[in-house]
Amino acid sequence: MIKNQKFHIGDRVRLTVAGGGDLKEYPLAGLCGVIKTVSDYRYGVRFDENFGGHSLAGHAEKGHGWWCDADTLDFEYPDVEPDTVITMDTDELL
Repeated sequence: MIKNQKFHIGDRVRLTVAGGGDLKEYPLAGLCGVIKTVSDYRYGVRFDENFGGHSLAGHAEKGHGWWCDADTLDFEYPDVEPDTVITMDTDELL
């Protein structure tokens, strides 16, 4: 596990960089997803959109997964305390 980890499994996150490594040419900044697994030094994120990633060793659908460094992520709702439940009026969904 990551020492002094900022994120935990289940946290909603947003990618803050355009892309890195094999994906540096893709416009990925702003993609949102959920932390699905944590390695010794990276977070495994299952992104909402298929951006051409991988399956995160079975933790995500093919194309939705990627290993991310902590400094490339932020909470999806950074102004909300992590344990806060966000709700919406179901009429907004119609």
